Amino acid sequence: MNLSQRLKLIVENMTPASRRFVALEEATQINAKTWQTWWSRGGRASADMVESAGKAWPQYAFWLVTGIDDFAHGHSSPEYLTWREAGIPVRERTSGWELFQKKIELERCKQSKISGEDEHFLLRKKSLVREVNQLNTLRAAQEKAINELEASSDEDAIRDARSQPGLSNDEVEKLVNEYEKQHRQP
Repeated sequence: MNLSQRLKLIVENMTPASRRFVALEEATQINAKTWQTWWSRGGRASADMVESAGKAWPQYAFWLVTGIDDFAHGHSSPEYLTWREAGIPVRERTSGWELFQKKIELERCKQSKISGEDEHFLLRKKSLVREVNQLNTLRAAQEKAINELEASSDEDAIRDARSQPGLSNDEVEKLVNEYEKQHRQP
């Protein structure tokens, strides 16, 4: 799957089909017609599209540009949504998602034209730095707790996957293998 195909998968999963391009414009600040042209013509996504999608949905940004997820650190892919739909227990590590959003907001604040001695700007920047630090601490605590829980419950999750009705043995084994690949620490 190439970058444009991955971007389309994110867009399909994160925007309503009935107002897809308007929702994209709202989420990314890129004109709806630009998105619609890219979508219908099947060309390559622009750097601005990739960057804005990564900022809108940072949990998918790493996967979008590399094709590799880093599930253990909050870098997911929309493919996990199909696991949930199939009844496979998925414990996405979402603690990083809010942190990603705040770091993006802090970076925007630093790059904004308002700067210097503007009191509101300085207060907002200070507040964002404090929030990022708090979220870093929270994420570290959540990661520690999740690691402890996962160590004790991997076998239960695999057993649950194997008992899902309506899936063939091959489908179950494929999902279990993917689950094990994503959840085993090196």
